Amino acid sequence: MAWPAKGVANLLLDLADTANARIDPLAIQKLVYFSEGWHLALLGESIVQEQFEAWRRGPVVPILYHSLKYYGARPIRSRLMEYDFLSDRPVEAARPSAISSVDLVREVWQVYRRYSPGQLVALTHEFGSPWEVTWRKAQGAPDARIDKALIRDWFTAQADRSQGRNLI
Repeated sequence: MAWPAKGVANLLLDLADTANARIDPLAIQKLVYFSEGWHLALLGESIVQEQFEAWRRGPVVPILYHSLKYYGARPIRSRLMEYDFLSDRPVEAARPSAISSVDLVREVWQVYRRYSPGQLVALTHEFGSPWEVTWRKAQGAPDARIDKALIRDWFTAQADRSQGRNLI
């Protein structure tokens, strides 16, 4: 089941809080992207409802960007909200609840938390990556969507190359 990008981000923020770590908006975008890629490759389905776009600094979910741009490069201090029409008020965006999805996002956090935001960007910019292919094809045009099949295939190939080691 796919969840709002804001909910996946909230789960990552929860994990960061547990580790007494902080995440800035650039890093959260990349961590959500890596969660999507590994989820597609290992579990066969999207964890993120929205599409990623190829922006200059890597894959971005626009609604996530616009929700967090206030922070600039500062750590995110609150959870992301969505409007609940039933209760007629804002509520925290729902986090993934399937155990397999939560476990996968936890593994993504454990592996990628050691990287700086700039290093995470560099990982998304590797030659042949979904971002690089889309960016090159669109010639840097704004709003170029990254095909989820490209993301799935890239991360599946990464998993195949890492046989015998940690997949992520």
